[in-house]
Amino acid sequence: MRFRPNKVNTYVDGEITRITEKLHDLEVTDEKYAKLLDRLNTLHRIRQEEKPDLISADTIALVAANLVGILLILNYEHGAVITSKALGLLVKPRP
Repeated sequence: MRFRPNKVNTYVDGEITRITEKLHDLEVTDEKYAKLLDRLNTLHRIRQEEKPDLISADTIALVAANLVGILLILNYEHGAVITSKALGLLVKPRP
């Protein structure tokens, strides 16, 4: 499944690229350099705020516990099926 890129992040990334290219053309002592650097810092902050949060450790632990539970149930059912078939193959006592 593909997700559409966030339009805000796309715009911000384009602006960061544009400002970075302008910074390469200017001298460090130029007044425009300081203004562009401030804008660049602001854009980086905006991009960090728009980033989705990472998956928390609690969520990972919950998913792992659920998977272990499912595997335990499947393992038990696998053993129960073999046992029920094995009981049918045992020799029945004769009266």
